[in-house]
Amino acid sequence: MSSPDFAELHGISGTPVAKRCALLSSPAKRELLWFIQAMSLEPGGLRGLAKGLIEMFPERLDAEAAASHDPDTIDAALGAAVSGKASSGLPAPSQADRKARCMKMALGRKGFEDYWSHGPDSMEEFLVDLCINPRLTIRFPGEPEAETEEAENELAKDKFPELKAHDFRVAGLEYFKDIAGALAEYKRRYEEGAAGRICHTAISQKVWAELDAARESRSMILIDGLEGRGKTEAVRAWCNCHLGLARFVTLDGTSTKTTQFREIARALGVGHGVSRKVSEMQAGVKEVLRISGLMLVIDEAHFFFNQGPRVYTRPEMLDWIDTAICNQGLPIALVTTPQFMQCMGRAAEQVGWNYRQFKRRCKRYLRLPENNSREDIEAVARWLMPDADAAMIKLAVGYEAICKRDLSAIGDVAREARLIAEKDAGEAKLKFEHVKQAIHGVLIASDVPWAEMERRVQQSKRAGLARRGGDAAQELGLEAPGASAPITPAVRPHDATEMAPRRPGGNRQPAPTGPPGRIALQEPVGAPD
Repeated sequence: MSSPDFAELHGISGTPVAKRCALLSSPAKRELLWFIQAMSLEPGGLRGLAKGLIEMFPERLDAEAAASHDPDTIDAALGAAVSGKASSGLPAPSQADRKARCMKMALGRKGFEDYWSHGPDSMEEFLVDLCINPRLTIRFPGEPEAETEEAENELAKDKFPELKAHDFRVAGLEYFKDIAGALAEYKRRYEEGAAGRICHTAISQKVWAELDAARESRSMILIDGLEGRGKTEAVRAWCNCHLGLARFVTLDGTSTKTTQFREIARALGVGHGVSRKVSEMQAGVKEVLRISGLMLVIDEAHFFFNQGPRVYTRPEMLDWIDTAICNQGLPIALVTTPQFMQCMGRAAEQVGWNYRQFKRRCKRYLRLPENNSREDIEAVARWLMPDADAAMIKLAVGYEAICKRDLSAIGDVAREARLIAEKDAGEAKLKFEHVKQAIHGVLIASDVPWAEMERRVQQSKRAGLARRGGDAAQELGLEAPGASAPITPAVRPHDATEMAPRRPGGNRQPAPTGPPGRIALQEPVGAPD
């Protein structure tokens, strides 16, 4: 209980799991153990996984085997023997009673006083042992594993010389039939369910295809797309479908090197408490990734850069990714917005960061479309609101067209409409009035202040641009703004010699010294109206 790792994780540590998986030659077995470890870090932990196994496979509970280890049954039989009464005279427990005792044994925990007893472990304790104990041999049903098991056992004995041949046993629970097969089936159904919890669009399909390719080629990919287009939900769903192969990490806006490593360590199950030094977390993360080969999928990766206008240090985390991950042949995906490239250019210009090293290791770059198609937006609206009719879908899609927030707008409509429907006498089915009230009463009212703020920002930019144009004109001796013909700002109106004609040799001629004439300056590309 005093272990910092236990206090921080409340799950299975990734460090011993990585060392355990290093002794397994079967990719399916390694993926299963990492899946169990990932589930232990989720809300509910291993106890939730144990409940899910029992609910999914109730027929595998062996009540007879559980009764042979039930303390109540043993005490009753012992008392009958001492008193001289035949144990057969005791009332036989009903099938429902045996089932209940079996579930109690599966979901219980051993106390300190009976930890060294010979009774069976609970399912939660068994799952921990399965992930970290090299003595347990995983055997899937219907597969010839004799040679593989022997090779794995020999590798374990080489790693741990104290192990003997008789120490190894097939992993199993006496009161639950074929636990290894049940875990493999549970993993398969969980991944299918995760894949079904996302409405695929053209953008999400591209994201999934590129993530699969990056994982198979064990390379780095940069996924660049605007916010609100569904890329985060796509990568999160992909990671949930590959818990045995990948981990999802998201950075926050106040990211520092310490907080960034803490988020990565939390996703991998490495010690990450506030008392941990960044060097400890960095070493633990590197070791687990090196041994396991797991793929990191990092969302909001532009926060690896300082978001201020002035950069004073190089992006250390990107250099760490170059050396500790890419150089080791490990796959990684960085999911970001277009500001990633802007921040990269700023770092290269202001602190001389050699971005070419990062570019050379980034084997894949996916730029997502700026918008989803109307068909995809309608499909997402129908998926989020399956009980909505055509008029409700049309209203939601119309709001998206006005606010131009793509899929995030559809998600907001569905969420607010559900909340209104639940407050409306607890109705579960959406009505047109619910969607209309969500849009006009909540969302549009909230959009107005933002629209006003954006309009003020644009006006301020125009005013600043006009002032800069006037100052440049006065420096060049041109007419100031407000004359008969307005002057638009030049691309770089700081030096008049730049606009003077060149000599035949290529050098610029000095600017004319006479009274300045009027020069029409061109508007820069991309300047606001």
